[in-house]
Amino acid sequence: MIDILRGAIAIIFTFSFAIFVHELGHFIFAKLFGVHVQTFCIGFGRKIWRRTRGGTEYAIAVVPFGGYVKLTGMHSKELEQMIGEDTAGRDEPDKTPHKETLSESVVEEMNALRNKSYPQKLLIFSAGCINNFLTAVVIYFLLLWIGHDRAEPYKPIIDRVNPSVAGLYELRKDDVITTVGARGIGSFDMFETAFYEAATKDGATSIPVVFRREGMDRATTLPARLDTAVLGPGEHIVEINGKRVRDMKALARAAADIADSTETVDVKIAMSGGRARAGRVPALAAAGPFWPALVYEPFAMPYVALALPNLPADRAGIRTGDVITAVNGNPVSSAADARDIIRSLKNADVPFQLLRGDGRGNGAQTTITLMIGVREDPEHPGRGQIGVAWGMPPTRHVRKGFFEAWAAAAERGAASVKGYIMALGELFSSNFQTVRESVGGPIAIGAQTYKAAQQGIVYFFELFALFNIILAVTNLLPLPILDGGHILFASIEAIIRRPLPAKFMIGLYNVFLFLIIGLAILITFNDVIMNLWRVAP
Repeated sequence: MIDILRGAIAIIFTFSFAIFVHELGHFIFAKLFGVHVQTFCIGFGRKIWRRTRGGTEYAIAVVPFGGYVKLTGMHSKELEQMIGEDTAGRDEPDKTPHKETLSESVVEEMNALRNKSYPQKLLIFSAGCINNFLTAVVIYFLLLWIGHDRAEPYKPIIDRVNPSVAGLYELRKDDVITTVGARGIGSFDMFETAFYEAATKDGATSIPVVFRREGMDRATTLPARLDTAVLGPGEHIVEINGKRVRDMKALARAAADIADSTETVDVKIAMSGGRARAGRVPALAAAGPFWPALVYEPFAMPYVALALPNLPADRAGIRTGDVITAVNGNPVSSAADARDIIRSLKNADVPFQLLRGDGRGNGAQTTITLMIGVREDPEHPGRGQIGVAWGMPPTRHVRKGFFEAWAAAAERGAASVKGYIMALGELFSSNFQTVRESVGGPIAIGAQTYKAAQQGIVYFFELFALFNIILAVTNLLPLPILDGGHILFASIEAIIRRPLPAKFMIGLYNVFLFLIIGLAILITFNDVIMNLWRVAP
């Protein structure tokens, strides 16, 4: 009962507080610039609590998954008249309206949003998103300043070499990389970063690498790129297997998706003079200077960092912190071992032995049997998957000083925004199955919030911070009804120096309102179908 109560409080807090912070941003800047706020409401539907202070109604509605701030003069007078808004700012139908005096009309227009300057409108419309971003940064700051355990980075130990290049280069399983170029290496991420930086220097063709094998240091060189045989001077790949790529990192991700399932890929190569040509290249070569990330895999414990929602592992009860010790009776010592066995087993009930405890080898041995399904993924057909993200246990305590924590929190907030924007871009070009599994509404968010609350306070607040980032970025999309749409229309009106035609705006709002309601229904239906197993007997 305590776990259920904790989870329920976490869900209500996540939605209500994030929305309160968002709407508070609009409210504060509206008040700051002298715009009259008619209503400040958290939730949708019937109001279960309301109070009026200073001409503003403060309310809480029965459905906690939203909120709004109603401002006087949000639209042009013509548009307000066409949609029947009460331009006097009164939202009390039980009171008899009275005819406005001239002075009341003047005061109303002074307090109307439509008469404020463009910078003021911009700040009012974006303030909610700014508040959500700042909330995430504050959470990241507190986690760093107070201190918490984080996962250790992968050590620069090679666990697996891609079979297509095994034997071509000196590095092999169990080698420990110590130096790339002149840079010392302390983690596998440092190896990949140092290699990329060295490989992208002008004229770089080979990169010196020092590694330790059986207690002895050895030296070798790796080619800066594997695509020199297929690309001419000034040429670069802009499309892989029919999928456009924006930059080298996107190209490397696209190549990584297929590198272990195919040897060559179709590409489009940009040439000088704006011309392009088609070609077929080795999948590893398509990754350019990121190729070591596709060829060399670091050693990772078979530690479950995340059981992805609604997939077999989640359904069977595997959860964050579990360490898998055997799959189908075969002992595993690394994530790569477990992954290889899982991929070879399809449509079969398979026992998983695991340690459930602190992720450091301490805990109770248990066995969970689950059906390994074949995920409907055209990029990896016929592959057995259970839906887990591997990682390292949180054994490294991180704590920073006051100013250092603020700097790191701001950096992480910016990185989270960038990561979410990139994820949105990739989602739009993904197949239907990926979209269906990745998009979630209140039910999916609630389920993940509940799970995070059970895992501990750090997991919960990291998820809460990410939820604020998602809320901020999503609301800035330039779509009608969202904050980004209001910013777009205000920008257009500032350029053309007049309000947009009322009939055009009404038609646009009606169309997008219909689309958003339809999308909300579709997402909610998908939520119910995907999460029905959670309540099934």
